[in-house]
Amino acid sequence: MFCLLAFHCEAQTKVRTATVDFQLRAYLIIVKVTVNGVSKNLVLDTGASSTVIDNETADQLGLKRIGEADAIVGGGKIRVLMVQVDTIRIDSLVLHDFICGAADIGSIKLLLGEDISGVLGFDFLSKFKITIDYQGRRILFNLYEEIPGDTTGIVGDTCWIPKFGNIVKPGPSWEFSTETPHRQIKLILYNTLMTGTAQIQDHELALGGIPLESLMPQIEQQLRSQISEFEKISGTTSQLKGKEVCVLEYKGWQEGTNLRFKHIFVKVKDNLFCIQCYAPISVFALLRQDFDRIIDIIQFAK
Repeated sequence: MFCLLAFHCEAQTKVRTATVDFQLRAYLIIVKVTVNGVSKNLVLDTGASSTVIDNETADQLGLKRIGEADAIVGGGKIRVLMVQVDTIRIDSLVLHDFICGAADIGSIKLLLGEDISGVLGFDFLSKFKITIDYQGRRILFNLYEEIPGDTTGIVGDTCWIPKFGNIVKPGPSWEFSTETPHRQIKLILYNTLMTGTAQIQDHELALGGIPLESLMPQIEQQLRSQISEFEKISGTTSQLKGKEVCVLEYKGWQEGTNLRFKHIFVKVKDNLFCIQCYAPISVFALLRQDFDRIIDIIQFAK
């Protein structure tokens, strides 16, 4: 799943709220958003993992291409180009230095009109507390406060991650990477000998009083859309260091490789965190002990 990287907000203004009008088309919300200084109509989609700009608009704006990734849009997985946006503004609220997707959205335009230029997804919407007034056709955006010192730091074989605590390399053949393609992925550990990977993820999703176990069917359904020939091996619910935990093991094909996964979902103060460990099926058993060591060392800092 691909998510936007929004690095910082407008520093020169103290404005943290904005109220904007919206249109309803086919029961979908359309809002005006300014992308690199140009006003565009985008669909507000709470089910989209990423903000996606239409290819034609990306070309018109001269957005820099920096790679490719997968995104969940309209209930399905699509392949998108990763492009860099200097600013994206909704009324007086601005996000800077932002990576989103660019793709063909012809089916959305067919449904909603040729003036639609993209979709606002989770990566953008998660920066705000949003109140929707359907009768008044208005949306109130409240920008969340940035948390001072909420940064990741690496010292030798240890990496500090806010909310997770210290992560220690499970062995000499493991390396850290904080250059991750998704906002929700805080750290990647990768094995330089056997291509095993572990991703430490903060989904920034408030669960409220919803039990984690009740979300697992929805999580499995999403995984099935991302993994070819998805096959569930096991699923268990337990406690880890006083936290509600679900462990899901499965296998399937991704980008031409037959992989096995161990996916740990943890509920911490009503927020969802996870550790996704995976490797080619041929070497997964050799790396399982290292994967378990990574999972066990996480402190889930309060």
